[in-house]
Amino acid sequence: MFRNKKNSNMTSRLISIVVCICTIQAAFCQKKNNGAIRKVYNLNTNWAFCRGDVKGAESVSFNDEKWYAVSIPHTMRLEQKHNGGAQVYQGVGWYRRYFKIGKQAEGKRITLNFEGVQKNCDVFLNGEKIAVHYGGYLGFVIDITSQVKWNQTNVLALRVVNTNDPLTPPGKELSKLDFNYYGGIYRDVSLVMTNKIYISDPLEANKIAGGGLFITYPQVSKQKAEIQIKTHLINEAGRGDSVTLVSSIRD
Repeated sequence: MFRNKKNSNMTSRLISIVVCICTIQAAFCQKKNNGAIRKVYNLNTNWAFCRGDVKGAESVSFNDEKWYAVSIPHTMRLEQKHNGGAQVYQGVGWYRRYFKIGKQAEGKRITLNFEGVQKNCDVFLNGEKIAVHYGGYLGFVIDITSQVKWNQTNVLALRVVNTNDPLTPPGKELSKLDFNYYGGIYRDVSLVMTNKIYISDPLEANKIAGGGLFITYPQVSKQKAEIQIKTHLINEAGRGDSVTLVSSIRD
């Protein structure tokens, strides 16, 4: 479950081709600038972490010099190898990270992509809450284009909670489960930069059987396979434009 502050009008195009089963990638070119660019930056390093609830930790001016330096994936407390009785840390943890985006990227679309945070979290950018996410099994995407400070230091902060929550899967108290679920940013984090006309992220698009590249195989035999590719394009440029979609099938 995920809530943020932005929704977009979305359009889809369907392409069908007959090929051998291969790796599929897609890109598109805008005629005006002769190339659409998607850049993905790894944000797994240089995080500051504090176990416990800290007042004001989302603030830009907060002093985190005494926090632990950690990398992602991370758990809020590393448990002993033989840990009986569900003795797992349940509580609050805070994460902070600094990043800068040059002014030459102004006009691009900027998103933060979290592949998994266990279990509930509040996300802040430059002191402002920009998203709330529930559940650690699905990732989520946040559009931060309008909140980014160009050529300045941006402060990303997460307040993560892994206490028992009947409304968040698995929904049972930890003591009643036969496995442990830990807490923290336990999957990759990235910053993605695209043009305002772009191929959507499946999680952000939140479309049933759609979003990004949705690939099906209607007919498969020993000789060939029919591959159907549904590519979801979004235009946030505020104007009409001509684009060419290229789906590359690679063995």
